Amino acid sequence: GKTALMQATERGFTEVVHELIEKGADIAYKDVQNHTALMKAVLEKRTSLALKLIDSGAKIDIDQIGFFIERLKRNSIYENSLEFKKLHEIIN
Repeated sequence: GKTALMQATERGFTEVVHELIEKGADIAYKDVQNHTALMKAVLEKRTSLALKLIDSGAKIDIDQIGFFIERLKRNSIYENSLEFKKLHEIIN
């Protein structure tokens, strides 16, 4: 199932995500689809939450880098944002 962190990330509840991370939520947990909270953030175009998760130690699996890059490229609305550029630099 999904953790509270995953659900808050998907819904864009920034303050809840920050609080859960602060309280030690498992950011590496994978659900039945093999998705982490970081993947949920990217899937839902929650760039600032993706950056928060990365800053908090979330890892991008090497086999998921292509997925992340393609997902980011599809989100052209975000291409000019500072958050998008930072996230793109991290995964490249």
